[in-house]
Amino acid sequence: MLSPAHEEELTLAPSHSGRRLAYELDHAASLSTRLLISLGVLAYVAWHPLIRMLSPGGTDPFFERAVVSSVCLLFVALSFVAGLRRHLDWFVLIAIYLGTFHHLTLVARNGLSTHYLLAHFILLGALSPLLGGLRSTALFLTAATIGAAVAAATSGAGLDDRLILISGSFLLLVVTTAGAWRVQTLQKAGRRQVRQVGQFFRNLVDVLPDPVYARSVKGDWRLTNEAFDRGLRSTQQETTTEINLAAPEIVAALERVESMALATGHTMERDVSFVGLDGQKRVVSLKVGAPQLRSGEQILLGLIRDVTASRQMEQALKSKIDELETARREVKQLQGLLPICMHCGSIRSEGGDWQSVETYVRCHTEAQFSHGLCDGCLDERYPAP
Repeated sequence: MLSPAHEEELTLAPSHSGRRLAYELDHAASLSTRLLISLGVLAYVAWHPLIRMLSPGGTDPFFERAVVSSVCLLFVALSFVAGLRRHLDWFVLIAIYLGTFHHLTLVARNGLSTHYLLAHFILLGALSPLLGGLRSTALFLTAATIGAAVAAATSGAGLDDRLILISGSFLLLVVTTAGAWRVQTLQKAGRRQVRQVGQFFRNLVDVLPDPVYARSVKGDWRLTNEAFDRGLRSTQQETTTEINLAAPEIVAALERVESMALATGHTMERDVSFVGLDGQKRVVSLKVGAPQLRSGEQILLGLIRDVTASRQMEQALKSKIDELETARREVKQLQGLLPICMHCGSIRSEGGDWQSVETYVRCHTEAQFSHGLCDGCLDERYPAP
C-alpha cells in the first residue's frame, strides 16, 4: 500500500519509469519533429531550382519561398526557447499550415500543373505524420482539402486537373486519418494494459508479508507495501511483532548495503541483529539491488525479512551436528573379522603381535574388565565339600 505520508511521491517504480520514459520519448520526438520540419523547410527552398527546371514557364519567385521558409524556421527556433517550449505544438502547426497553404497558392497560380500537383501530394504525405494526434491530423487534412478545393476553383485549370487535386487531397485525408485513428486506438490499448499491469503489480507487492521498498538514488520514495508501512508505524507502539524499520541498526545497515549495491551493481544481502521493541533479540536479512531502468535512471529495490526463527533453527541444528560429530569421534567400535588363536584365544593386533582378549578389547574400546567366576568354573575349581 502506498504510504499516506508520501502519497504524492510514492508511486510504482514501473509507473514512474514509464512516465519518465514517456517524457524522454516525447522530448526526443519533439526534437525529431523540429529537425524534420527544419529539413523540410530547407528542402522547400532547395526544391525551387528543380521545379523551375521542370516548369520553366511557371510563376514561382524564389524570394517568396525564401521568406515563407524563413518564417517557418523562426517558429521552429522559438520552440527552443525555454519559456516557449511548452507551445511547441502551436509552432509546429503554424509552420506546417503556412508551408502547406503557401504551396497551394503556388499550385493554383501555376494552373495545377502536374509537377506542382505531385509536389503538393508529397508535401501532404510528409507533413501529416508530424502532427501525431488524430484530431490534429484530421483537422489539418480537412483544411488542406478545403484549401485544395479553393485552389482548384480559382486556378482556371481543366476539370480533370481540378478533380485530381480535390480527390487526391480527400483520399489522403481518409487514409491518413484512418491510420492516425488506428495508432491512437493502439496507444489507448497499450496505456490501458500498462495500467492493468501496474495495478496487478501493486496488489502483488501489497500482499507480500515482508517489507518492500523502492526509491531513487536521490532518496525519493517510489514504492512501499503495507508491511513496510507497518514497520514504520511500529516505532509508535510499545510492544509489537513488526520489524522496527526505524531502528538505528537497520538504518545504518541499509545505508551500507545500498552503497555496496550501487558500487558493485550486484544484489547485496546482509544480516543485522538488534533488540526489538518487545525486548527480544531479532535478526533481519537486508537484500538490496540497484537495477537501471530503460530510461537510464538507477533505483534501489529493497527487501527486509525477519529471519530470527530460521537463524535460531540453523544455530540449533549446527549445535546438534557438532554434538553428534563429537560423540562419533569419542565412540570406538570393533568391526570386521578379528584373527584369534584357536588354542589360547589371543588376538592378533594391527601391528602383528598377539594380545590377550582383555588387552585387545581394552585398547580398542572404552570397555574395562573386572574378574569373577562363572558357576561352571566355580564348581570345577572350588568343588563343594
